Amino acid sequence: MEKLPKNLKFKIALIFLVPAIGLLFFSSSYVYEKYSAYTKSLYLEQTVRYTKHTLNLIKSLQKERGLSIACLQSHTFCQKLKLQRAITNQKIHEYQTYLLHNAQVYSPFMQDHFNTIVERIKRIEALRNTFDKNRLDMIEVLNRYSAVIKELIHSIELLEHDFLNDTFFKTIVSFNTILKIAEINGQERALIAYMIGNEKKNDTLFQKLLRLEIELQELEKRLKHVMPVKIRIVYNKTISLKKKEQIQTIKQKIINNRPVAIDKTRWWRIATNYIDTLFVVEEAILKDILAWKERLKHEAQKALFVSIAIWLGAIVSLLLFVKIFSSLLHEFTQYFKESELEKRMATIFSKFSENILFIHNEIALLNAYAILINRTELFQFLFLFDCKRHETLFSENITPAAISELQEKYIVDLIQKAKREQQYYLEHFPKLPKEFGGIEGFLVFPLHYKKECRYLLVAGIKNVEDIKLHILDQLYRMTELCVYGLEQIELQQKEKALTQELKLLSHTFNAHEAITITDASGKILRVNKAFEDITGYKAEEVIGKNPSILKSGIHDKEFYQQMWDAIKHQGYWKGEIYNKKKDGTIYPEVLSITAIKDENGEISNYVAHFFDVSELKEAEDEIKKRIELDLLTEVFNRKKMVEELEVVRKNAIKEGYCNAFFFIDLDNFKYINDSYGHFVGDEVLKEVAKNLKAVVKDGDIVARIAGDEFALILVDLAKNKEQAVHNATLVAEKLISEYSGQKQIGGYDLDINFSIGIYIFPAGEQSVDEIITNADIAMYNSKKSGRNRFTFYNEALDLESKRFLVMKKAIERGLKEKEFELYYQPKVDASNEKIVGMEGLLRWNSKEYGLLFPDKFFPYTRGNRLLYEITDYVLDEALQMIQILRESGYLEVKVSINISAEQFINRKYVETLLKKIQNSHYADGLIFEIVEDALIQNVEYAKDLIKTFRKYCVEIAIDDFGTGYSSLSYLRDLDVDEIKIDKSFVLDLFEHQNDKLVEKIIEIGKIFGYKVTAEGVENAQSMQFLKERGCDYLQGFYFSRAVRKEAILRMLG
Repeated sequence: MEKLPKNLKFKIALIFLVPAIGLLFFSSSYVYEKYSAYTKSLYLEQTVRYTKHTLNLIKSLQKERGLSIACLQSHTFCQKLKLQRAITNQKIHEYQTYLLHNAQVYSPFMQDHFNTIVERIKRIEALRNTFDKNRLDMIEVLNRYSAVIKELIHSIELLEHDFLNDTFFKTIVSFNTILKIAEINGQERALIAYMIGNEKKNDTLFQKLLRLEIELQELEKRLKHVMPVKIRIVYNKTISLKKKEQIQTIKQKIINNRPVAIDKTRWWRIATNYIDTLFVVEEAILKDILAWKERLKHEAQKALFVSIAIWLGAIVSLLLFVKIFSSLLHEFTQYFKESELEKRMATIFSKFSENILFIHNEIALLNAYAILINRTELFQFLFLFDCKRHETLFSENITPAAISELQEKYIVDLIQKAKREQQYYLEHFPKLPKEFGGIEGFLVFPLHYKKECRYLLVAGIKNVEDIKLHILDQLYRMTELCVYGLEQIELQQKEKALTQELKLLSHTFNAHEAITITDASGKILRVNKAFEDITGYKAEEVIGKNPSILKSGIHDKEFYQQMWDAIKHQGYWKGEIYNKKKDGTIYPEVLSITAIKDENGEISNYVAHFFDVSELKEAEDEIKKRIELDLLTEVFNRKKMVEELEVVRKNAIKEGYCNAFFFIDLDNFKYINDSYGHFVGDEVLKEVAKNLKAVVKDGDIVARIAGDEFALILVDLAKNKEQAVHNATLVAEKLISEYSGQKQIGGYDLDINFSIGIYIFPAGEQSVDEIITNADIAMYNSKKSGRNRFTFYNEALDLESKRFLVMKKAIERGLKEKEFELYYQPKVDASNEKIVGMEGLLRWNSKEYGLLFPDKFFPYTRGNRLLYEITDYVLDEALQMIQILRESGYLEVKVSINISAEQFINRKYVETLLKKIQNSHYADGLIFEIVEDALIQNVEYAKDLIKTFRKYCVEIAIDDFGTGYSSLSYLRDLDVDEIKIDKSFVLDLFEHQNDKLVEKIIEIGKIFGYKVTAEGVENAQSMQFLKERGCDYLQGFYFSRAVRKEAILRMLG
C-alpha cells in the first residue's frame, strides 16, 4: 500500500483510534478496580474466619495456662486442667484443619508464619508431659504457654487489611488491643491464682505481676483513645464495671502485699468471667466486620457487572471503528496511489538523468539503471542479464536457480522476440509456479548497444493492471537513456586509453632505462636522456652511427653471432653484456633488443633497452663475500670451507697429492670470554685468524668453522703420506710455538693455547664430512692428553672416539628417561654421631650398563653441555630434599653437592645457579663443595662469588682439601664455611705420615674458624683418631654408604 502524503494515514488513524483506545483503557481499568474490590471482600471474609479460630484457640490456651499454674499450688484445679486440655486439643485440631484447607489464600510470608505457629503448637504436648512430671516451675509454665499465645496474637496483627475508612482502621486496632488486654488478664489470672494462699513471698512473681499491670494500663489508655463510638457502646454494655473494680482491688492488694479475703477457686471464677466478657466484645467486633464484608461484597459484585458491560461496549465500539476506518483508508489510498507512482517515476527518471553525467563505468551505470527501476516498487523481482557473457549482473528477490528456470522454460520466446524486434514486451503468464511469488506476467526491456542486444532487463509483475501505458513509456525512456550512457562511457574510455598510451610512450622514452631506436640496417635514429647519462655520449654524437661504437672488446665474434641469430628467428634477445662508455670505462649492462615489423612483416626498426648494473654487480660481490666469509675474522666460513674442501679432495684424488686438514680448537676461549667479556674474545679470534693466515702458503685455506674452532686446509703437501705428515708437523709446531707464553690482546696478557687434530687425505674417505670428523676425533684426543698439542688421526683414536660418542648419547638418553638418581651419604657430628647433613652423590641406573658411579660417566660430560644439565638436575633434587627435611622438622640438616671447576669459573652458568637459588625458599640448607684449584684460579672472582652465595645463605666447602694448591693466604682471603679432608688421606690414615697431615689440616681449620669434615671414615680406629683431634664432622662407609632418599629419611627418623 502506498504511503499517503505527510503521514495522512497516521493522522486519520490517530483521530479515530485515540478516543476508542481511551474508552477501552478506562473501561478496562474500571473493570480491574471493581474486580480488585470484590477480591478484597473475599479476603476479608477469610481473615475473619481465621481470627475466629485463633480467638477460640487463644482463649482455650489461656485457661489451660492458668489452670496449670493453679494446679502447682492446689490439686483442686488438676481435674479442671484435664478437662481443659481436652477442650484445647479440640481447638488446636479446628485451627490446624482450617490452615490445611485455607493457608494458600495468604501470602508466602504468612504461610511461613503459620508453619512456625504449628511447630510451636506441636510442642505443647511435650510441655504437658514435662509439667506432669513436676519438672517445670511456675515461671517456665507461664512463659512457654505465653510464647505460643503471643505468636497467635501476632499472626492476627500480621494479616493484611485494606482499610476502607478511618472507622474501619480504628475497629481493627481496637480489636487487636482488646485481644492483648485479654492476654495480660489471663497471665495475671494465672499468677494471682498461684500467689493466693502462698505465704512465702516470691519477689520474681511480684515483679512480673507489676510489669503486667503497667502494660495493661497502657493498653487500656490506647483503647479509650482509638475505640470507635459503636465499639465503645458494645464495650461499656458488655463489661461489668463492678467486676472490673473488684478484680482491680484484688490485684492492688496482692501487689501491695496486703491480705486478700478470697480463695483460689473464687478468684479463678471472677477473673475468668471478666476475660470471657472481653472475648464477647471481640466476637461482637468480628460480627461487625463481617457485616462490613457483606456490604462490601455486594457493592463490588454490582460494580463488577456494570464495569464488564461498559468494557464489552468499548470493544464493540472499537471493532466498529476498525471497519469504518478500513473503508475510509482504502478510499484515501486509492486516491493517492497513482499520483504518488507518477511522482516517484518522475523523480527516478530525473535522478537517473543526473547520474549519467557522473558515471564513467559500464557496470556501475547498469547497476544504477536496475536499482532505480527496482525502486519504482512495481515489480515482484527483476534481474539484468548480460547476453554476451551469459551471466546475471544484477538481481533482486530472485535466486540464480530461478533465473535459469525462467529463461529455459517460460520466457525464452519472449526474450528472443525482444532481441529480434528491439522493443520491450509485456506478457501475461497466469499459471506460473508458486516459487515465483505469485506473479501474473513479465516485462522485458532489451538494451541494444554496439549493434546488438547486449543486455536484457526482465521484471516479474504482481498485478499486470498496475502497469499503465504511460509508466511503460517512462521505463522505455530510462532504458534508452541508459543505452546512451553506455555509448558515452565507451567513447570516454577510448579517449582515455589513447591519452594514457601517449603518456606511457612519453614516460617510457624518458625513463631511467636507456633506449636506442635504429632503422633496419642498424643506424641509430634516436636515443633518450638515460642513454646519454649512462654512456656519456650526447644524442647528436651517436645519431646516424652504428651501436657497435659501444663495444668493449670483451665478447668474441661468436657471442654477437648468437645474439643476432636469436633476434632474427625469435624477434627478441635479452642478456648481460659488457660495453664501453665514452671515457673508455667498461661497465656491465642488461640489454634487450626487439625487432619491430611493419604491416608487411618486414623488419623496419630495432629498439634496444639497457641499464647499467655496475652497482648491482658490486652488491652481488659483497653478498657473495658475506656468504663465503666469516664477517668477524674475514676468513672462510664453514659453508665455504666445506665447498673448497670438496674441490681439494677431488683434485687430490685426480692428481695424486696428499693434503692435510687441521681441526683447531682454542683451549681456554670460554674462560677468556666469560672473564674478560665478548669484546676481548672477538679480538682473540681476529688475532688467531690473522696468525693462521700468516703461517700457511698461498693456495692453502683458512676458515672459522664454529665459535672457537678453526680449520686449515694445507693443499698439495707432498706426493706421499710420510712427507705430508712431516710437512704438516712443521706447520703444527710453528702454530703452537707461535702462541707459547702470553700475548697482549685487548689490553690484557692472555694465555692462548691450541688443541689440534690433523687428518692426511685422501685416505679412502667417502666424503668431506668424514675428513672433518676424523680431524675432530684427533683434536679431542689432543684435549684429553693435556691440551696445547697436536695429534694425527689413526684408527685407534677412532675407536676411542666412537666410544665417547656412544657414551655421550647414552647419557643424553638417560637424562631424558630419568635414569639418574641422587643418593645421599650422611655426615655425622663427631661429638655425638648424630646426622647433621648429607652429601648428594649421583648414580646412573643405566638400562644398558647397570648402576654406574660418577667416575664411569663424568669424563664424557666435561667440556660440553651435559655437565651443566646434570648439575641442574642435582641442584633441583637437592633443593627438593631440603624441602622434605624442613617439612619433616629437620631444620638444621644440610645437603651438600659438588660444583666442578669448569662450572665455577663459567660466569653465565653461575648466573643460572643464582637464579635457581633466588627462586627457592630452601637455599639456606644448601652447601656447595668446590675443589680448591677452582677457587684459586681467580681469587678475587672467587671471593665475590662466595659473598654473593652468602646473601642467599648458601655455604661453601673446599672439597678434596690437601690434594691441590693448599695456600694459607688464599684460605684466609676466601672466608669459606668448611674444608673437607680428601678421603685418600683418611683411607690410609696411618700410612705415609697421613695422620700428621690430617692433624695439621684440622689445626688449620680451627685457626681460620672453619668446620672440618673428614671423608672416607671406614673403621672405628680412624673415627676415634679424628674425634680426639677435634674433627667436627665425619663421613664414610663406617656410618653408611650413599643410599636412596627413602633410606636416609628412615635413618633420620
